[in-house]
Amino acid sequence: MPQFGSTDGYDTVALITGPSHVLLGIRFSETPVASFELAKRPAIGTCSGAALDEARIINAINAGLAAAVAEIGSPRFVSGAFYIADDSPRYDLYQRCAYLLASRR
Repeated sequence: MPQFGSTDGYDTVALITGPSHVLLGIRFSETPVASFELAKRPAIGTCSGAALDEARIINAINAGLAAAVAEIGSPRFVSGAFYIADDSPRYDLYQRCAYLLASRR
């Protein structure tokens, strides 16, 4: 079950699916942005693992955004996003999070 919120001007969603967990924050813009900054925020818990691939997170965000736009028929633009350093390397969950956030706007 997604948990929605907001922090520091970002819409956020957390997904916890068994041992996997991600928290994604997205700042939306009213106008198109050529590219957005992806920030890594400090670890929240004690999980350890390989560093997350930021290029894959960006691709997942763009894919989730595209899926939401295709469904709702209204453009969505991202001006910034963040992830948590110790989250799971489940890029499909990042895509789902981006889709959920874009669909809510």
